[in-house]
Amino acid sequence: MCELLGICFNKKVNVGLSLNSFKQRSNMHPNGWGIAFYPDEFVRVIKEPIKMNDALLAKCVRWINIKSKIFIAHIRKASAGKVSYVNTHPFVRKLGDKEIVFAHNGTLYDYWDLELDEFYPIGETDSEYAFCYLLSQIKNNKIEWGGEGFDALLDILYEINSCGPFNCLFSDGEYLFAYKDYEGRRNLYFLKRTPPYKPIKLIDEDYTVNLGDIKNPKEEGFIIATNPLTNENWQPFKNGELIVFKNGEMIYSNKRLSDLELKILKILRESPHRVSLRDIIKNLNDLPQNIEYDESVVKIGIRSLLDKEYIKQDGRDTVDWNDLEATFYTKPERRAEIDKKLKELRWS
Repeated sequence: MCELLGICFNKKVNVGLSLNSFKQRSNMHPNGWGIAFYPDEFVRVIKEPIKMNDALLAKCVRWINIKSKIFIAHIRKASAGKVSYVNTHPFVRKLGDKEIVFAHNGTLYDYWDLELDEFYPIGETDSEYAFCYLLSQIKNNKIEWGGEGFDALLDILYEINSCGPFNCLFSDGEYLFAYKDYEGRRNLYFLKRTPPYKPIKLIDEDYTVNLGDIKNPKEEGFIIATNPLTNENWQPFKNGELIVFKNGEMIYSNKRLSDLELKILKILRESPHRVSLRDIIKNLNDLPQNIEYDESVVKIGIRSLLDKEYIKQDGRDTVDWNDLEATFYTKPERRAEIDKKLKELRWS
């Protein structure tokens, strides 16, 4: 078994605090450690096939000022493949003009029945094989990120998951994807961190830190981990759940309403009339928050809400749903449910 750590914030952040807690678990996962991050459009990966607690390089990573909006870290307990650099997570491949990084927790069986095309593993692990299959399917099916694209991506993850326990994190530097095994055979949690920041206690060591002393008050975002790292309000992933994060915001989930979707619903519920996509984007960016929304992200939220049947496009429209002049309203029969869910607009 291995452990995963993912971070996605609205601003570039330092990962030292989370790594301080994460490294303590390497005593039970001694066969390798690695971290990937995007200081610019290209990924950097640092990894070694040794225990993280014994790694001088890991200490350097924790204390130097590495900053990125997205991090993926992994500590390994080898279950497939020897202890070596090429078998150490995270793995990286180029897909189109993006560098994709991937890390996995679990053990797959009969995965060689998954047919590869163009992308092939360098090492011996089931994890890297699954990554290559994922990329092959994304390319062959011409999947683009968005509501329908995320649904297609989920089908591929389910197919891989059919070979055995499968939790994973992957990113292209813009989006962070987190998926939990559909039978719940591995843990996965997320935490939303928002200001004002307060003192917290690390679970794996007797250490308390006041986040207000070290965090930029305009920073906010999500931390994903196999098991909670602090005494904060961590939320469990649902079995078979794919959550997509961007710029410190949860923008998609197949099992729950994302923060973005809740904000869109709030805008629609507060309006006495139908609201255009153009005005939804404007209203989102007028909210007192540290997140900025572009058109493509808001369309992801709209598409998901349409698919989940919380909203409806007005029948008088003469444009497609993704046109800026398209208008929407909440479905009357779901408004009581929506009003109840709006109380969850921010994770505490």
